Amino acid sequence: ELLAGSAPPAGWPLMADGDRIDFLSRIMEDLPEEVSGAMNFSIDPCSNFYEYVCGGWIANATIPEHQGSLSKSWDVAQQTVARRLRHLYEEELPRNDTYRRLSDWYTGCMDVEGLERQGAAPLQQTLAMIDGISDYEEFWDVMVYLFEWTIPTLFSIDVGMGVRVRTNFSLFLEVGGMILPDPTQ
Repeated sequence: ELLAGSAPPAGWPLMADGDRIDFLSRIMEDLPEEVSGAMNFSIDPCSNFYEYVCGGWIANATIPEHQGSLSKSWDVAQQTVARRLRHLYEEELPRNDTYRRLSDWYTGCMDVEGLERQGAAPLQQTLAMIDGISDYEEFWDVMVYLFEWTIPTLFSIDVGMGVRVRTNFSLFLEVGGMILPDPTQ
């Protein structure tokens, strides 16, 4: 039974149970399916508003095994955007289209077999730069190059809000990560 006998909060206009049920039923009918499907209309919104608004989604949502949690607003939005972008990236575009380069880049990155055939060849130029460091100036040239390509280095540099004075910015220099093979393999 839909909310029979529940009382509105103090200060709300009093409504007979039948009128209230009718009012809430009309709300249920007027909402888009995406919204109403996430709600639990068997709960009195005056008693447990969260369960009323989110109960249907909580009861039916499944947390994927590879995730520790699921957020309807952010996770679903992120998945929707990723799906739409993937469709756009994979779309066959005319040669003169502005986004053709992006599509070609994506397609090239997703060509795992082609990447496997190339092996380490695409890295040879970068590795030669690193191997060719002979002085302090060359070291910094290579570091700048690696930073520009977001390749982890011996240290990381970041700018952020000041620790003591929040209105100032600070330069943070931290120990970076090394890309090394997994010793167990």
